[in-house]
Amino acid sequence: MVASLFFFLLLAGARAQVSSTPEIRRAIPITSSPASSPENNLSDIRLAPIDSSDPAKLAEAQFAVANGFFSRKQWSVAALEYEKFLQMTTPGQAHRDQALFRLGECQRLSGDGFSSQTIYQQLLKESPTGAMAAAASYRLAEYYQSRKETKSAMESYAQAVTLSSDPTIKNAARYQEALCCRELGEEKEALSLFDQVSKEESPNRNNARLALAETQQKAGNNEEAVLTYQALAHDSSGPMKAEALVKAAMLASEKLQKKELSEQLFDQAAALPDGGEWSGVAALGLMKMSYEAKDYKKTLQKSNQAITQCNLEGRAQALVLSAQAHRQLGELKEALPIYDQVLREYPGTPTAYDALFARLIVLQALHDSALLSQIEEASLATGDPLQRSKIDVLKAETLFQEKKYAAAAEVYSKIKSSSLPEDLKRDALYKEAWSLRQTGDLQGALTLFSQWIQSASASPQMPVALMERASLEQQLKNPVAATADYSTVIEQYRQAPERELALQQKALLQGEQRDNKGMRATFQELLKSYPTTKAEAQANFWIGWSYFEEKEYALAIPFLEKAEKLDSKSFGERSQLRLLLCHYYLEQVPETFQIAQQLSITAIPAEVLQWLGLKAFIKGDLPQADHYLTVLAQRGKTELLTADVQAALAQTLLQEGKFQEAEAPALKSLDFSSEPATRAEALLRIVTIRKALRNFPEADKLVQEALLLQPEGSLNIQARLLQADLFLSEGKKDEAERAYKAVALLTADPKVREEALAKAAKIEKKE
Repeated sequence: MVASLFFFLLLAGARAQVSSTPEIRRAIPITSSPASSPENNLSDIRLAPIDSSDPAKLAEAQFAVANGFFSRKQWSVAALEYEKFLQMTTPGQAHRDQALFRLGECQRLSGDGFSSQTIYQQLLKESPTGAMAAAASYRLAEYYQSRKETKSAMESYAQAVTLSSDPTIKNAARYQEALCCRELGEEKEALSLFDQVSKEESPNRNNARLALAETQQKAGNNEEAVLTYQALAHDSSGPMKAEALVKAAMLASEKLQKKELSEQLFDQAAALPDGGEWSGVAALGLMKMSYEAKDYKKTLQKSNQAITQCNLEGRAQALVLSAQAHRQLGELKEALPIYDQVLREYPGTPTAYDALFARLIVLQALHDSALLSQIEEASLATGDPLQRSKIDVLKAETLFQEKKYAAAAEVYSKIKSSSLPEDLKRDALYKEAWSLRQTGDLQGALTLFSQWIQSASASPQMPVALMERASLEQQLKNPVAATADYSTVIEQYRQAPERELALQQKALLQGEQRDNKGMRATFQELLKSYPTTKAEAQANFWIGWSYFEEKEYALAIPFLEKAEKLDSKSFGERSQLRLLLCHYYLEQVPETFQIAQQLSITAIPAEVLQWLGLKAFIKGDLPQADHYLTVLAQRGKTELLTADVQAALAQTLLQEGKFQEAEAPALKSLDFSSEPATRAEALLRIVTIRKALRNFPEADKLVQEALLLQPEGSLNIQARLLQADLFLSEGKKDEAERAYKAVALLTADPKVREEALAKAAKIEKKE
């Protein structure tokens, strides 16, 4: 698609010579009609007499000569001729922008991208809105894109969209602009552009829809992404249809938990005759879903298609799933050769490791001890001490692999005194130490590791041994020695893979010793030296934790956020709790609410519950206020259940219509109230509750008390209005009417007056 677009761009200049339309158009190739193309009539141009005193005619002739070479794809010669033409003209003259564009094309097609870029830029400078401006912008965008200058490419594609009026060019440029936006992380703009392209009939449409769905998915708009994938599948065929169905199925299963829909989509993809590898992936997806659902027979039904159509990695997974399904069905002998096949065909892969582990389980279930018995037989049959020692190595390795560490350690100890080469005996010493560690003999293992370290100073395995010894020292409560070994690995083996783990373990040790600054520095060195470390989440958490402990809350936030993002399972709640407290201590209200919603309510401290509840009450968020204040009340933290808290909780529950629940906090707020105004407010809340619960005598009594406490003012008016409501609820219409009219006379609030008069009028009308 892109190549064809550039072909159209090449043709634009030739078309522009005979047409004044200022845009790139689909055209007949310039080499397809030599007889009709003035650029190809070079002999006529060269033989015709030219008035040398007429610069315009000379320039016209020179342009035709250059076009002739261009049409025959003689790029270097054409470039020289276009340069002559440009020397004969000035900006604004006829054909100059065409000559500039074609000169840029000649240089580009000759492999001189930098020079072509300069020419396209000159063209845009001289003729920013001319016939060739859109083509030049597109070419510049393409050049920037090839150099990974994505921001500049995006801007040039956008300029091409603006300058061109050709729908095909605009569509292609918009699609490329969308790809650039996505690469730059500008997801919102990318979504908009992909959406536009996906609605236009063009070669880019399905690719744009696929990109749109992927961008929606990345932005977390999973429902929309599934719908877009499904729409694409409906309008496409072959591998693209299968890909769309598979991605929709995976998203429906993993993010939306719509297992039935996922299975339907996988079924559709697996059934496609021309879906290629994607149909195999769909079959593998069905296998996994069936296995997770413990439908092992169905797992096996789709295995053949997955094994046949998947790539190597998928095929290995399908084989292991097949073997696992056989094993779950009790078909151990059928499972064993499949595990062997995986081990044979995919050695050293993670899938092979899984197969090996599963195969050992099958062998154990089958009580297959043939290997060890054959080793024993071979050892008895040979009279060669060296050969017997080699058999002992095999025996020890087999015992070691079968995790029979005590027995393995005995054989390794025997090997140390054999006539085997020193390097094999050192290996035996190392593995004896490792075996002893697995049996729990930590001190014995430590002694042997120390011997190995002294005897193998030049061994490339030294960092591993130091790490093992450090770990043992750590377990034996000798942090100083452990730290020294970790430091040796860090400082002397900077290229060793173990250095990463050494940094991690040293930092954790420093944390255990309450050396928070040292821990933070070591973890920061870990992140600096190993940006993709698997301990990134852990390092960020403990760095954030250390800042939190030092009350440097603003510094702690970004590290805790990153730890939560990287590993929510291990550090999610721990990070969230500290993030909650950071935002709370910094009095950052929206952020505190956001984190609180992600945490279990039981994890939120009571002080924060009180703060959140009151903040929610102030901004009128009744559900949130109810949620946090009710939980606070249930915890029974009496020192935090202040008059304000009880009043806020009671008022919240009242406004939600939860009258019975509101009664307890309303009564407590009355108990806490000593000032006339606050006591009157508390009384009115209780009156409202009594009225709702139809306890009218008690309500009448309390409203009278409120009126005595506030003989005038807004609370008095509220009490009078509530008293009128009580009269009406009790069926005392005359008293209610008089009370409403009294409120209308006494209040200065026009809204209250209007409400009171309306209620009085309603009573009169009914009478």
